[in-house]
Amino acid sequence: MDLQGSSVKYLLTKVKQDLLASSQVDVYGLVPPSPYDTAWLSMVSNPQHSDKPLFQVCLDWVLQHQNRGGFWGENIAHPTLECLTSTLACIVALTTWNVGHDAIQKGLAFIHGNTGRLLEEQNGSFPEWFAIVFPAMIELAETKGLHVYFSNGMVEQVFLERQEILQTRRWVSGCGQQQYYPALMLQYLEDGLIQSLEDGLIQSPSAIAYAFMKTGNKEFLFRLNSIVQTCGYGVPAVYPLDEDLVKILLINQIETLGLAEHFMEEITSLLAQVYRSYISCKESKSMGKHAIPLQIYTHALSFRLLRLHGYRVSPRKFCRFLEDEDIVTYIEEYHELSLSAMYNVYRATDVTFTGENQLEDARAFSRRILEKETMKNCANLVRPISMTNLQGQVYFIGLFTISFHGMDTQSHFIISN
Repeated sequence: MDLQGSSVKYLLTKVKQDLLASSQVDVYGLVPPSPYDTAWLSMVSNPQHSDKPLFQVCLDWVLQHQNRGGFWGENIAHPTLECLTSTLACIVALTTWNVGHDAIQKGLAFIHGNTGRLLEEQNGSFPEWFAIVFPAMIELAETKGLHVYFSNGMVEQVFLERQEILQTRRWVSGCGQQQYYPALMLQYLEDGLIQSLEDGLIQSPSAIAYAFMKTGNKEFLFRLNSIVQTCGYGVPAVYPLDEDLVKILLINQIETLGLAEHFMEEITSLLAQVYRSYISCKESKSMGKHAIPLQIYTHALSFRLLRLHGYRVSPRKFCRFLEDEDIVTYIEEYHELSLSAMYNVYRATDVTFTGENQLEDARAFSRRILEKETMKNCANLVRPISMTNLQGQVYFIGLFTISFHGMDTQSHFIISN
């Protein structure tokens, strides 16, 4: 075996040992930390020593993970809107504890030098989460004494968009992604959302951190401690994670990278777990509409992978939504929130057998939703069926990375057919 082949074999063995050695995969080791959420946890002060952070490990993570370009975020080569909000959150966290002065200046330089270009790429159409969070983060930064300024009027458009959203309150009643709202969104929600936090319905660490700072509720503190103990230094955007979803994303990622032949045993084991979950999973009668897109996403991707690997599975689990007029109306009206789900439904219908009318109907419906979005904004075809949706739902989707010889290959979605 030549030197290169030996090196590849070593790396494959290391990946298997580090990530897949246990029959119970550590899902939190497979997803990237969220700089935004980690920054918010690092802002929480110690109840016994208010001049110190409660989670020093989170603050250390922020200090250690600024990219060379001065920003925080996953997309090193091509910064995104998420990098703007993450960078603002991180420099606010560093300013809160008066540390990382050079990092703060580099972060501000990135914000000032790149915001205009990133906003212009949106063609005047900003994701609702961004229209709420970005202005609020700018305001928070200014209260910390950070001078954030912009020369063009594009930022003003974002502020105007926020005003419109808050006046109509359409995002509160319509978006339905309350359990994933970043922390600053909580300022604009009705008091009922704090009850949702107390009931454990909110799965955003940043939202929980903000709620604890606002209320001092010990239940929130318990959950924050649990997050840090489970995840370590950097925390994910969603906690707890859907372990079944992470497993199928891992399988999908390995196959997308063309590495399946090296992980056949691991894929077989993971698929067996996915199959048991798929056939035993019962739909929750109390599930709100906000949870439907993610459920459809998970079931559609599970179905596709299982059928491709020879399992006998019914499509009814993810096609059932077509029988519910309220859900169909919800997806049609708020299709931005369901793009990733509809894309995976469309892909799942590629493995249709003759006479499976449910899948044919699902293909027609999902295609119509995808075409509606592409006609409105072709930019969503350029970036992964847009992080607009994923930021609010599962920021970690598609970000599992395997490194070979220093080259990071990241998951991406491409609309085909």
